[in-house]
Amino acid sequence: MRLSAASTDAPRPKLRSRPLVASFIIFGGLAALLLGLAVSVSVGAADIKLSAVWEAVFRFNPELTQHQIIRELRLPRALAGALVGIGFAVSGAIMQGMTRNPLADPGLLGINAGAGFVLALCFAFFPGLPFHYLILFSFAGAAIGAGLVYGISSMSKGGLSPVRLALAGAVVSALLLALSEGIAIYFHISQDLAFWYAGGVAGTNGCKSKSSVHGFSAASSVLVGAGLALSGAILQGLSRIRWQIQGFSALTPARGLRLCCSFRSSLLSRLLPST
Repeated sequence: MRLSAASTDAPRPKLRSRPLVASFIIFGGLAALLLGLAVSVSVGAADIKLSAVWEAVFRFNPELTQHQIIRELRLPRALAGALVGIGFAVSGAIMQGMTRNPLADPGLLGINAGAGFVLALCFAFFPGLPFHYLILFSFAGAAIGAGLVYGISSMSKGGLSPVRLALAGAVVSALLLALSEGIAIYFHISQDLAFWYAGGVAGTNGCKSKSSVHGFSAASSVLVGAGLALSGAILQGLSRIRWQIQGFSALTPARGLRLCCSFRSSLLSRLLPST
């Protein structure tokens, strides 16, 4: 990979660390997240007290209707929404670090546009495709969009730079979005695409068996480990062009694997009933 002269010769900026502020943001955010989860589970068509939510999570009684509602409907949907929000936050932070743009998001690097373009192709030419295959093709489209942005920006004269990365992302995103809209208008699938863009957690229900719990925990641990390893690899690559990212570059795939194993063990201990 070619590096621009500005990225190799520029002096390293001084980093200002504010551990107290960072700690307050982290722990305050976690407290707000837990409080939001509790309120989202307790408030609804049938209002449930917070004490009943606590008992349903830690002292589950299958004979109580409120406990069934919490464990089978509300809690899985609240956790799914929280995980999606966490994924958006992490992806946004990675995009902002890569582009050095505080307003960057996955849409800037062609990720959303690539996923939407492949999804439009699936709806147009393979209308009966199962849900799981649509998810896989969306991931493939996101990877294609990100690869196009990275390839175009790295092959430009002068090498890769944050500005070129952002410009290439804007161009590729506009192109893929225009193609997706054209396909949607021609094949009359605009409503289907709008439904997928909006999203929802209505189909998220509780786990019915140990096999589904093990499958969910395994998939979650693999995603967590892959995300940690990928984040460490990205940050290590960025540190080579002197963006002065410290701390996170020590996150290696081996450490990501250990973290995902511990995550899976703790997840299983909470999801599976004690015998």
